[in-house]
Amino acid sequence: MRLRKFRVRAYRCIHDSGEITVGDLAAFIGRNESGKTTILHALTLLNKDEQISQLDLCDEMDEELKNEIRLAEGDFELNQHESNIIKEKFPGLPNIKRMKIFRTNKNPQVQYEFEDIKINEDKNEGVDYWENFSKQIFEFLDTIPNHLRININTKFFEEEVPKNQEILMMEWQKLIIKCRS
Repeated sequence: MRLRKFRVRAYRCIHDSGEITVGDLAAFIGRNESGKTTILHALTLLNKDEQISQLDLCDEMDEELKNEIRLAEGDFELNQHESNIIKEKFPGLPNIKRMKIFRTNKNPQVQYEFEDIKINEDKNEGVDYWENFSKQIFEFLDTIPNHLRININTKFFEEEVPKNQEILMMEWQKLIIKCRS
């Protein structure tokens, strides 16, 4: 992965770095105590093992910190091998070439966006795959005639992620049988 741009907000002495573009070679140049090291520390927040302390939040931005804001975010370019690894782990996703990693002041977990698909590490196995799967189901249902669609119970796809594969397959089979009848 190659970092292509990043932004730091409300972290220690940095109110907002603005979007900083990174080329193949980058250097931080500035006077002593100007925030060079702080920006690098903020970028370490993109590592899932790094912890955020209340002391890391900018004291002067209390009002802004009442809302959820991205403290650090990095836009990464993926090579083909990395794209293949993601595709292998999440087969429902399209081929991904760019990925955004970010941390917010309200959520202690590292969060991910793969282009237009939001993914959150908390949701384990499917990692938002359920939401994408449900969306595909509803898109499919939109293609069938209305008099058939109203007979199909879609409540299951609007609920929480199924606890295991068996439950999912059972409900999926019910839907297929309903569509065929």
